[in-house]
Amino acid sequence: MLFELFKQTSKMSKNAFAHMKKVVVDTIVQILIKSLFISTWAFWIVISYFVDKNVDTRAASTIINSLFVAAPIPGTISMMVQNASYRKFITETILRRKRSEVNPYQSTLPGRL
Repeated sequence: MLFELFKQTSKMSKNAFAHMKKVVVDTIVQILIKSLFISTWAFWIVISYFVDKNVDTRAASTIINSLFVAAPIPGTISMMVQNASYRKFITETILRRKRSEVNPYQSTLPGRL
């Protein structure tokens, strides 16, 4: 992928090529992380088919399904760590909350006090 990107961007500036390369590498990392966690879930599902029928597998099934539900979380965290725009958004909106100018004790209807 990087070689094809290099061929396509031979006329672009070095900064544009570096940015495109970073985007491709970050995307590959995110895909690998998500694939790893989702394939782990699929592996445990296949393994659960070979468990003895007399064994109670409710707890194991719950854990396996929790893995499936939680599989996208590491990929999302890696995306936020790798992408400066997401980091900035999180720090500005969540970590540094601004005080609201609205007074909750003041009536919102006109003419009433």
